[in-house]
Amino acid sequence: MRAGTPVVSMADVSTMLAKATVGEAEISQLQVGQQLVFKVDAIPNRQFSGIVTKISPVAVQPARTFTAEISIANGDNALKAGMFAKAEAKGEVRQN
Repeated sequence: MRAGTPVVSMADVSTMLAKATVGEAEISQLQVGQQLVFKVDAIPNRQFSGIVTKISPVAVQPARTFTAEISIANGDNALKAGMFAKAEAKGEVRQN
């Protein structure tokens, strides 16, 4: 081992940051501060929640999708970096 070579790396995973790809048809349904509910395929019997912390103001071309960042409490370390999730925004129902 050489001098200056890292021996160990540490990470705080008590809060995770998820990045979601949102289509232009759905972007108007999201707001910073909004709570999202999601499930992870690797943990099928559990539901998680997070808060939208950032929404990209510019679409990625040519797909015209936006990136939303979601902060998720992970106190029990159930979530791992790189897991895939399916999120759902709780919208309001309007009657005409």
